[in-house]
Amino acid sequence: MAQLHTAALHRQAKALLSRQGDSPKRLVLLHTLLALGIPLLALLINILLDQQIAKTGGLGGMAARSTLETVQSTLELGIGILLPFWEMGLLFAALRWRRGQRADKTHLTEGFRRFVNIFALRLWSGILYIAVGFAALYVSSLIFSATPWAKPLTDLLASIGELPTPEQIPATMTPELINQLLTNMMPLYIIFGILYAAVCIFLFCRLRFADFILLEGEGGIRSIAQSFQLTRGSCWQICKLELHFWWFYLLQALILVLCFGSEILTLLGVTLPIDPNLSFFLFYAVGLLLEGFLLWRYQGQRLTTYALAYDALQPQDPTILPEDLLQEI
Repeated sequence: MAQLHTAALHRQAKALLSRQGDSPKRLVLLHTLLALGIPLLALLINILLDQQIAKTGGLGGMAARSTLETVQSTLELGIGILLPFWEMGLLFAALRWRRGQRADKTHLTEGFRRFVNIFALRLWSGILYIAVGFAALYVSSLIFSATPWAKPLTDLLASIGELPTPEQIPATMTPELINQLLTNMMPLYIIFGILYAAVCIFLFCRLRFADFILLEGEGGIRSIAQSFQLTRGSCWQICKLELHFWWFYLLQALILVLCFGSEILTLLGVTLPIDPNLSFFLFYAVGLLLEGFLLWRYQGQRLTTYALAYDALQPQDPTILPEDLLQEI
């Protein structure tokens, strides 16, 4: 098992990219323009469709309204399906950069060429996270029931008596009772959140290199299995690698808040003297511009660092990295 030297890997990534001049940045720029520009265009189309839907009131406009809503949902679904495959293209480019090879725009479509395998990887990864969620919920319920925090909820349920039938629910489950139930279950939510987050971090680290393995030619399920094998005993090192880019994730979170600045201002009681749809679009557009700059400036280095880390965990091939970046434990 090799040890990851995070700072050294990052320096190595910067050096590899700098030797190729502006080529990596141009490729990242092209990738970013499409990854962010298409959702922005879709948002503008949705706003225009919303305005048209608002004009189709009454029974006479039902057919037109249904058609426009179908267009909206189809557009959102299509973008949601295709973008993850587009993201894999830049990951494939990073795999080439980490070997000192050049990548061009044709490599950005690698995710679509491996559509079936990537779909299988995403499907089985999602099933794993869902299974972990159910397991965490079960364990959280056991922990919660064994603590004094469960007594208020138990007393409340005892006061209700037998569970109401579906016909009795509207009369029995009043808003006040629902609020009491939710309040008394708050400790359960907290326990579940902490437990699920901890397990998901562990699972994320074990699956960290499944995408790289798939792009090297493996199938979806085998990529998961090999990622588990590759990262055995290295979860803490992978966590440190992620923490090395804490500033990147923080900036992404702040940009996400800015994207929804219009809604946040509304919640705070602040009303801007412009149309709400225009306000939302402007905040979202500015957020995407900042996100684009962040990705253009640092995404190539970050992904190449992960690609180098992927190689560093395979010490049987010392030709990938200089020897001073590998250390046998």
